[in-house]
Amino acid sequence: MRLSFRIKYLLQNVPKRAAITAFPVFAQDVAGEEPDLWLWDGFVTVVGEPIYVESKENRIPEDAVLVYAHTDGTQVSVPATKSEATGNCFFSIIVDKAGIWRAVSYNGKAIDMDSLQFKAYASGDDYIKEEEEKFQKASDAVKRIEGVNRYETALALSEQWDVSDYAVLASGEDFPDAMFGGPLATQVDAPMLLTKKAALYPGILPRLEALGVKTVFLLGGEEAVAPAVMDTLQEAGYRVIRVGGKNRMETAERGSELAAELRGDEAVNDKIRFEVNRNAYADALAGGAFVAMHREKFGSSYFVPYVGKDGSIVFGGTEVVPSIPNEIRLAGNNRYATAVEIAKAYKTMLDKEIKRVVLVNGENFPDGLAATPFAFRKDAVVLLTKQNELPMAVDAYLREHAIQEVWLIGGPEAITEDQQNYLAWVLKDNMD
Repeated sequence: MRLSFRIKYLLQNVPKRAAITAFPVFAQDVAGEEPDLWLWDGFVTVVGEPIYVESKENRIPEDAVLVYAHTDGTQVSVPATKSEATGNCFFSIIVDKAGIWRAVSYNGKAIDMDSLQFKAYASGDDYIKEEEEKFQKASDAVKRIEGVNRYETALALSEQWDVSDYAVLASGEDFPDAMFGGPLATQVDAPMLLTKKAALYPGILPRLEALGVKTVFLLGGEEAVAPAVMDTLQEAGYRVIRVGGKNRMETAERGSELAAELRGDEAVNDKIRFEVNRNAYADALAGGAFVAMHREKFGSSYFVPYVGKDGSIVFGGTEVVPSIPNEIRLAGNNRYATAVEIAKAYKTMLDKEIKRVVLVNGENFPDGLAATPFAFRKDAVVLLTKQNELPMAVDAYLREHAIQEVWLIGGPEAITEDQQNYLAWVLKDNMD
């Protein structure tokens, strides 16, 4: 049984991405055609058809053994085969049942699951047509909002609002005030915009006018956003309320108190505090949208840099936020896993099912600064990724929670187009 044209079409449209281990591989179908793909989750083949695996970089030893396993626990060991024609060694894999198979070791050494992983399917025209339709639907479900820089990305995000009486404005040159101000923006259903420290960014005034904004909340003290910015806004006829203090803590507390006032709460609930390392922008990025959703359900609370108050809800591991008595800690073994743990808490702590994800670069803060109010508006969690590699914890969350829609924030310099294509492949099996 040879691969059909439509199977080949799917193979050619699987997005390419760099291998992660020292043993990169590629595949051939039984006809000897080379799709020039790394084997990874999403590779489509036919049950019973051989997949020939050769090394692209290092010669496979004659005594090498490749072990791959099915999700049901079945394992298969495949010894290397030497080609009489070329003298090179290769592996011939034949999957004998549908499902997900993963390579687990090569020549006695464990293989990163991302480096060799494939799916085996039964053949049939109806099935292949269904796969193509799901892939197209998944491609449409991965959307991108971007601008030529962080300021333009924030302006692009604001286009998700048709009108708004309020806007929240923060410095785009540093992250703390914008990070802790995100929940304030959600309280008034306002977009977060970014400006230069010394002067108002040129695109702000036209956007405020288009939205019909009446009041602008300016985050941070004068050292964060200069008086000239406030003057420009006031001269344009806007009411400007500066939300700032002598330091990040005072600014964050004032933002929480103002959010409580806008909710109509008598005071912020000091018993519910969310704490994060003041320098850990990644944990604050993921945590801000959760804080906003928690406030919606349980009332106003503080979202502040770490002070160690008894009973706080903490974002991040103990290496960034020391242990606190009676804490509730949402943390993973890195920033990407921490964001996933926060996302899981939407269900365990808020009883909220999540089907949308806002994905931001976790290695550089600018494009993600304005993401919190947008994520809240979309009933989405904020997860983090690398520029050209989807962390495995995030990959697993998207699959396990059957995520239906992913919004990428920032251009290809923040999240590459290859990763955008890969995300469509991840979402394919989630499509209804």
